[in-house]
Amino acid sequence: MRADKTISIARGRCYRAATMSGAPVELKVAGHTYRVVASAEKEVLHRLAAIVDAKVNELTLPGRQVSQQAVLLAAISLAHELEEERAKRARLEQRAREMFGDLLERVDAALEGAAALERALPPQPSAHPGHAAQDGADDT
Repeated sequence: MRADKTISIARGRCYRAATMSGAPVELKVAGHTYRVVASAEKEVLHRLAAIVDAKVNELTLPGRQVSQQAVLLAAISLAHELEEERAKRARLEQRAREMFGDLLERVDAALEGAAALERALPPQPSAHPGHAAQDGADDT
């Protein structure tokens, strides 16, 4: 007996009816075939289905039939992995922002120090005393 289901995926939502345009793509997960109509490319859908199928196989004991509970457990496991990766990315982004902020503070401090040093130094005499007054003028 072949399980054949059609699922449509649009903008992150799943619908039980084929509501999107385009030809359905057949995907096999946990021994069941699903016809999926989605905005994603066929190759992407096959790759994602293979990831889900591998997770189901990882969580199912050898020689045992795949149950709906195993598929649900695989989905929860993948969602957990996604959540962990998102949290890891958020921590890395926060650390990068902190490091960038520290760097900007150091640059600002260095620039302020240089400006304070320039203000504290007495004005330097020009190398050519009359040069500025004669700039662009011809006395001949």
